Amino acid sequence: MTFWKKASLFMTTALLALCLAVPAFAAGLTVKTSSISEDVVNVAVPYIAGSRGGSEVDAKVNGAVFDVIDGQLEALLPAADRSAFKASHDKGGTTSSRLAYHKELVKFTSDSVRKANSEVKTAASWYVRSEYEIKSASPRFLSLIQKTTTYLGGAHDNVVWTTENYDLATGNPVTLEDLFDPAADYKTRLTTLIGWQQTGVARLKQHMTGRAGAVVKPVQVTGNELFYVDKERNLGLVFNPGEIAPVSEGVILYDLSLNDFADLIKL
Repeated sequence: MTFWKKASLFMTTALLALCLAVPAFAAGLTVKTSSISEDVVNVAVPYIAGSRGGSEVDAKVNGAVFDVIDGQLEALLPAADRSAFKASHDKGGTTSSRLAYHKELVKFTSDSVRKANSEVKTAASWYVRSEYEIKSASPRFLSLIQKTTTYLGGAHDNVVWTTENYDLATGNPVTLEDLFDPAADYKTRLTTLIGWQQTGVARLKQHMTGRAGAVVKPVQVTGNELFYVDKERNLGLVFNPGEIAPVSEGVILYDLSLNDFADLIKL
């Protein structure tokens, strides 16, 4: 067997082990959207049904997904209002109860933001927007990005991306380390790959514009980075504005091909 055939067979086996070879929205799994618009707050959040682990895992994952965006909304409220809302509303443990809690929270947050905006003299209206992107989905694995933008005064809006990855057999979050063999030095490999990308992008910008771009800090992978796995089987690492480059550079993504680290994947 040639080297390339061996490599192809190895990568296929690795993908099947990770359950990433299943097309997004595979049979058995459905992803729906809770989309709520309340004046100055507009939020879209995904929720699932048909995971490998059944209805209990569906509820567990949906609760975790809603916790992310609900936590962001609650953080925008004055402490007294946040305590009052949480004391009078029960999240419950089912998907339907979480949908109901989320709907009420969006309305409450919109009223709070609109009221605060009316008490401040500003040229621009305040707002909160959140949308999501499913990167990959199968009955066994879910990877998504929640993208939230807020403007509550100041020189610019604030952008925060949050990545979420779940094992849909158990409902547990999947960490970056979980993707790799325990003995694999994946941190060094990913650090090297990102370094190559940074160098290449800097050279390309210099060539195209005739001037050096914004300074981007070298990335030393720790295993705590935000990440996703897309349906094309690439690994993406996400850095929010200001983390490794000026805020003006926005969110910075590094897409890494499985071909470059397939030998380290957990089988």
